Amino acid sequence: MDSATFAFATALTTYVGKLAPQSEHTPTLSMGVAMNHIDSVTMPFVGGVRGSTMGYRWVFLIGIPAAAASIAILLHLPRGLVGGHPGEEAARLRGVQ
Repeated sequence: MDSATFAFATALTTYVGKLAPQSEHTPTLSMGVAMNHIDSVTMPFVGGVRGSTMGYRWVFLIGIPAAAASIAILLHLPRGLVGGHPGEEAARLRGVQ
C-alpha cells in the first residue's frame, strides 16, 4: 500500500507541475495531501479486513485487472506532445486559447 501512496503522490506532483494552471496549484495540492492522508489510514484497514475474510489471493485477483486497465489507459493517451508545455497542448486540443 505504501507504493500506491507513493504513486498517487508522484501523479499529483506531475499533474500540478505540468498540467494544472498556476491559480489551481494550492487547491490541488491541498486536496492531494488530504486524499493521501485518508488513503494512508483507510487502505491498511481495508486490506486487513479483506485479507482476513478473502485470503491473500485477492491481491492478485485485483492486481490483474488493475494492470490491464493501466495498459489500456496508456495506449489511449495522446501522442506527439513534443515541445512546449503539456498544458498548452491540452488547451489546444480542447480549443482553449
